[in-house]
Amino acid sequence: MVDMNRRQFLKRGGQFVIAGIALPILSGCPLADLLRTVRARRSVGGLLDTDLRVCFARNRIGDMWLRSRTYEGCIPGPTLRVKPGDTLRLHIHNALPDDEDGGHMKGMVDHNIPGGFNITNFHSHGLHVSPKGISDNPYRQFMPGETNMVEIAIPEDHPTGTYWYHPHHHGSVTVQMLGGMGGALIIEGGADEVPEVAEAKEHVLILQEIRIDENGETPLLDEHAFHEGEHASFPGSVLQHTINGQVNPTIIMHPGEVQRWRIVQAGVDQFTPLGLDDHVFHQIAMDGISFKKPEEMEMILLAPGNRADVLVKAGAEGTYYLRMHAHDQGHGEMEEEILATIKVQGSAMDMPLPAGLPTPSSLEFIEDDEVENIRAISFSVESVPPGEMFPVFAINGQLFDPERIDETIPLGAVEEWIVTSATSHEHPFHLHTFPFQVTQISGNPVKPKRWQDTVIVPGFGIVRIRIRFNDIVGKSVFHCHILTHEDLGMMANFKVVEKL
Repeated sequence: MVDMNRRQFLKRGGQFVIAGIALPILSGCPLADLLRTVRARRSVGGLLDTDLRVCFARNRIGDMWLRSRTYEGCIPGPTLRVKPGDTLRLHIHNALPDDEDGGHMKGMVDHNIPGGFNITNFHSHGLHVSPKGISDNPYRQFMPGETNMVEIAIPEDHPTGTYWYHPHHHGSVTVQMLGGMGGALIIEGGADEVPEVAEAKEHVLILQEIRIDENGETPLLDEHAFHEGEHASFPGSVLQHTINGQVNPTIIMHPGEVQRWRIVQAGVDQFTPLGLDDHVFHQIAMDGISFKKPEEMEMILLAPGNRADVLVKAGAEGTYYLRMHAHDQGHGEMEEEILATIKVQGSAMDMPLPAGLPTPSSLEFIEDDEVENIRAISFSVESVPPGEMFPVFAINGQLFDPERIDETIPLGAVEEWIVTSATSHEHPFHLHTFPFQVTQISGNPVKPKRWQDTVIVPGFGIVRIRIRFNDIVGKSVFHCHILTHEDLGMMANFKVVEKL
């Protein structure tokens, strides 16, 4: 059995659910059918200085209760809003207990065996900022009971847009994010000031995969997670797809109204091919980076880590559904699912769409004659070896070693990376610190040109990307953003060094 449905879960775990009715709903996490707005924290005078508490909490997900690791007791965490040139200063208090560390996994010396489930850290996904010290450093460990500071200086010319944050402690990322840890990080300005965009009502939509086991908790990434093959199915658990912590919330629109949706794919494993009944998306950005003009899309495929900013212009009165269409990532087709209900009602409007959008001045597309070096990156997957607990998820034939430098790059280099999948599995490639230009996918040129920080590598496919390693030195990582794969070793280190 791979997944129980809700009825089976309630039947087998009914005592927990009945007892759960008496549990209080945490303040700040209201239950309602209407899409709720996640609370935001904004910078003042060039500084966002705030506390962020990591703690166990109980939240209601659809018709179930879940006890999981959270930011501030809620799913998702608060939205952080800053501007170019600001400083983001976080005081992260890890209030998780020291006695719930994964049991049999605790103390193991192999860093590619999941464990340390109550150790955390902080990653500002998509930001072009320093990976050193107390900035966006994926190698830090925030132990239970500790308070650690994160301070990120956002460059004056940083592209505005939709980014996000999540934990990145190797070995515990899957478990923490399956419980709802993650939130939006928005750099304001740019396209926000285009009149047609500024007049549109904005919704931040955090898409998450929440798993609930028979005890009403998040299942661990252990030897029981892989029921068969190389896909972590977490047998005995229920999978809920949520938006802002809600199952199938309702969004209200007027006929002819334009709304801006900042969509953050904050999932763990599954891709989301998004479509809206009888409507098109007018996409204005991908992974935070604005397009020159809106691109009309009937469907947008997002992998864990991707973001898409879209304008939606409502049609005639009626009820429509935001759907996650069926998709096969290489391990069997996932069924279609309704993610949200859109009700179009009330007085008619006729709001316009923008003809053009500002693009970041700090990003110029890389031409053929600028490329100085080419590197090859290959994702590979092998079945569980005899005597081992997990499949082997590797990059260039190697499992992650935090002490090894896999790629050394001189500051100022302009490179092309050829990223491949050696199996039928699709893998979302994510590079920390530096955005990249996607030029080809399986031999097909990408038009119009675009910048991303996470791109899907098709099964047995090839993606070509180009990167400017400018203005930042230091060590960071690239990895598959299917987080079960990353936790089990599908990650590598790169280091940008000053030229000799």
